[in-house]
Amino acid sequence: MSLNNFIIKTGKSLDSDLRAIGFNLSGKKKSIDPNIEFVIISASIEAVNNKDNRIGGLLVDWITVHYLRINVDRLTKFISSLSDKEYKFVKIFWCANAQRLFVKDQRFKRLSKLYNGRRVNFADRFIKKEQQKVTKMLIEIKGEDERFKKTCIRVSKGYFSERPQQIFPVSIIAKNHLPYRYRVMMGPSYRADLWALLDSHPNISAYALGKKAHCSYRSAYIAKKDYELLKGRKFTLKNS
Repeated sequence: MSLNNFIIKTGKSLDSDLRAIGFNLSGKKKSIDPNIEFVIISASIEAVNNKDNRIGGLLVDWITVHYLRINVDRLTKFISSLSDKEYKFVKIFWCANAQRLFVKDQRFKRLSKLYNGRRVNFADRFIKKEQQKVTKMLIEIKGEDERFKKTCIRVSKGYFSERPQQIFPVSIIAKNHLPYRYRVMMGPSYRADLWALLDSHPNISAYALGKKAHCSYRSAYIAKKDYELLKGRKFTLKNS
């Protein structure tokens, strides 16, 4: 399934992408440098619309550990463009995560305002009127998930499992995912992704580079020009 120039992944293909960005899942196959935002958007669709709580819990943990490496501008752009009808609760999920992160990282401000309605009992999101609702009961039994208490969703403890040990740390992901490594060095920007692409595709045109990085031609042109300027040169630090 395609959406705004990227493919929404599912199943084994999604698992391969998730392994590449640091999810410790069973299996060996890893994708090569998948787009980080597109992977976590696909994961959220799988978790929310397809009710995959395994992916949902790990995604929340990944966001908690690695939010500093997310290109929030790109994430916000694509989440905002999702259909309200088909992806309503996916958008609410991201709004809730942005609200819990906004205190620490103001880049999430715009995404945190994507939904402004009543708090959503998330476990009941697809329950029909005649079916029994479970969120209130689960919270009475287990308590509310502290991570989402001040957000637009209500979930009980354990609804999104907490298993941060299944998320690899920065040092491991940076060894295996080139764009992630550049984000560690340069910040989670389009320029970091452009330089990573230039490292793996040094002869790519500026037009193709911008298209592949989902950014403007001008940003791609400047990055390529700077890359060509420094390519093959060695620099040494001299004592002043």
